[in-house]
Amino acid sequence: MDDYILQLRKANLIESRNYLQTLEILEQIISMFQNDTTNEMRVTRDSKILMSRIAYLKNLKKSPSSRLSEKPARNQIKVEEQFKEEVISIELDHIISPIIDDVYTMLMNNESIEYKDYLSFYKSVHTYLVEDSKPIVYESSEIAYFVGDTHGSYSETILMITYFEKILQKFPEAKIIFLGDYVDRNPFDLENLTLIIAFWIKFKKNVTLIRGNHEDPKINDAYGFIDNLKENFVIEQWVDDLYGEILKIFVNLPIIHILNVTSNHGTSVRKIFSVHGGIPVNNDHPEEAILLSDLEKNLHIPVNSYENFSEYLNWLLWADPKENLDGYLLDPNTGRNQFGPDIFNQFVKANDIDIVVRAHEVLKNGFKTFFNDHLISLFSTSYYKNRKIGDGAFLRIFEDKPFTPLPIDPTFLEQDLTQF
Repeated sequence: MDDYILQLRKANLIESRNYLQTLEILEQIISMFQNDTTNEMRVTRDSKILMSRIAYLKNLKKSPSSRLSEKPARNQIKVEEQFKEEVISIELDHIISPIIDDVYTMLMNNESIEYKDYLSFYKSVHTYLVEDSKPIVYESSEIAYFVGDTHGSYSETILMITYFEKILQKFPEAKIIFLGDYVDRNPFDLENLTLIIAFWIKFKKNVTLIRGNHEDPKINDAYGFIDNLKENFVIEQWVDDLYGEILKIFVNLPIIHILNVTSNHGTSVRKIFSVHGGIPVNNDHPEEAILLSDLEKNLHIPVNSYENFSEYLNWLLWADPKENLDGYLLDPNTGRNQFGPDIFNQFVKANDIDIVVRAHEVLKNGFKTFFNDHLISLFSTSYYKNRKIGDGAFLRIFEDKPFTPLPIDPTFLEQDLTQF
């Protein structure tokens, strides 16, 4: 079957003149996919592409004015069905747009979603976004979870969110912070991103999404997300419209999360600084630690792409820790500057920070500590570039107890829930 699909792609029948024959072949292949129970994912990358093409062809077939025996110019393709949004005002935290609730349920059940529903979903999401987004989010909680890069690892995100739903039943005030990089590198990045955003909207009091270096149009164009959208949705205008809505979210995401960890009596016990990349460094005066109060004044969003990043934004979204480095190291070629323990210690001491949690680096075990366990790095997917690389992990910080890395394993997570 794989060889057959490969030949179909090479022939590029979707661009041929015989639309009816193409539709018949595609439907036959979809039938083969539906009878294939060996796939880990119920909807595979290839079947999603083919189903999108079938929907497109059927739309042409239904249109009385379409000449199915001829290839229409791209700018002549018309979509007969108008996209309708169902958005209701928020009066209570748990009341949300039906499309958001429906998409969340479908994705948690690993069900396919049509283009019109994706577009309606993302347009609805903007109803819940604060117009004057702040670059730094401040919160307090006795328990918090941190998720590193997920990079389109949809199946593992389902596992984590299933676990989080149960945690929120036990700890209604728990905080869950996603540290960016929701797309690129894996084929199911649209599903992964959409599920995380739906989870965020459904549990707005509990969930925070911050920006990673892959929430960026230049990066998306180079590392897979745009290509995946084009493969899923064959009409160029559809891709442009959907990505335009997604980009509005990307550029307005906060950059930093500050968590005041409290005891069950409300006493402050720890201060956690979380970010996608690294700590901010003043390149001209690296010996001067940057204070959060000054950083907030000089950190502005939205910013469209890394090409327009300020010096601080580049450090926060792109930098990496380096254990045996004195001071810092600039890397203008990749943008991935490095900072050593002395620079790090200056920053956390000046701002009374106990732990820094970050993501950004591929880790085969999903978890690594630096600088005497005061910096924790997370990678929350075991798949990278669509292949297995190791084990993903996420992090729990609970009152003044030792921090706990949690593997993305359903058996382990089910057992973990029994301790509460």
